[in-house]
Amino acid sequence: MLVWLVVIALGDAWRRRDIDRATKAAWTLLVVLIPLAGVFAYLIANGEGMARRKAEGKRTR
Repeated sequence: MLVWLVVIALGDAWRRRDIDRATKAAWTLLVVLIPLAGVFAYLIANGEGMARRKAEGKRTR
């Protein structure tokens, strides 16, 4: 289950267009180096927009 949460968090971070590459790299390092804390930190900081970004991604395909 943790692996799936890591994949979801990283996928969302790299799909985002409102943050720069350095921020994406920082989130990636945090999630990879400290998976449980990194995923929870990402969800707390960016969780509210995840569903919206996922829906927008599906709409543009």
